[in-house]
Amino acid sequence: MKRLEYIKINDWWTKIIPPTLGFYFIGVINNQHIPEMNYAEFLLFFLCILFTTIFSYTLKEITDIKDDKEVGKKNKIEILQQVNRIILLLLPIIAACILFVFITNSIFLIGLFIFQVIMLILHSVEPIRLKRNKFLSFILYVFSNGVIFYIIAFVLSMKSNLNAISLLNISLIATWGTIKGIRNTLVHQITNRQKYKKNGSQSLTSFYGPLRLIKMINSIIIPIELIFIALFFSQLTERNMFLIALGIFLIYQVFILSIWKLLLLQRRYFLKKFLHFLDNFYEAWLPLISLIYLCIQDATFLYLLSIFVVLFPIFIARLSTELSYTLKKSRVLVLDLVLIVKKIFNK
Repeated sequence: MKRLEYIKINDWWTKIIPPTLGFYFIGVINNQHIPEMNYAEFLLFFLCILFTTIFSYTLKEITDIKDDKEVGKKNKIEILQQVNRIILLLLPIIAACILFVFITNSIFLIGLFIFQVIMLILHSVEPIRLKRNKFLSFILYVFSNGVIFYIIAFVLSMKSNLNAISLLNISLIATWGTIKGIRNTLVHQITNRQKYKKNGSQSLTSFYGPLRLIKMINSIIIPIELIFIALFFSQLTERNMFLIALGIFLIYQVFILSIWKLLLLQRRYFLKKFLHFLDNFYEAWLPLISLIYLCIQDATFLYLLSIFVVLFPIFIARLSTELSYTLKKSRVLVLDLVLIVKKIFNK
């Protein structure tokens, strides 16, 4: 397990892999040829995502050694010898490239994959290292946040030509993924603003201030993000299932996040609570709902669902914890609602 720390697996295992697989499953459902799913292709694609992500985080760690030392941050890869760093960096990306060639011969998908790798390199590697430019760094962060692999996953599993309908779906995924990337990039910059300040890197947080960005995320970016994921769902063959799932998730979050407390607490104190809540839908709900639907259509998918739960047990644990928490605080909910009613009538 100690060796896994070199590739920072805890930072990306549940954040990048599950939503990408979720879009692959959505493509299978939308294709309406569920029994014909290519399991060998799926396995190769899973490994390709895995190796590309390892390359991405290893590259970031290696190129951040100097900056991390300046701000006193521990860099786990620093202790490795130079030759071991090179091996850890090159083996995953070579494996990912070989696997991707076996997966598809689509010029469009291969082009997207190459574009993704080039962006990762431009972002971190000297002398270019666009990470130091606040605007270009922001753009690269946005498009390195999963959107390209979401498109690849959906198109790969659809197994259809790029007609008008599929191009519309791709456009909606790209738009939604870009907005999601903007949100996550802003949150990343807000969280790491002290590190940026110490090593001299520029960020939008230092320019606009964290509070203004937090307000923009909650009042503008999240609503637009919701609109575009709903628009994407509305174009799918099983649109009702996905739209209902999104609606149930939002209602569920009202109780989990105690949204009614906005009327009682200072807005500034409460704003940060909403920055990440949609990620739970993309990372856990979306792939699980898609897999459960596939299991209903074809029992052989039960094997895949079982493997998914074993690989990502945190989602089941999180759901169980949230449900238990909701039941325990039902009394608090009643008291909060009474306070809200009193506050309204006192006005």
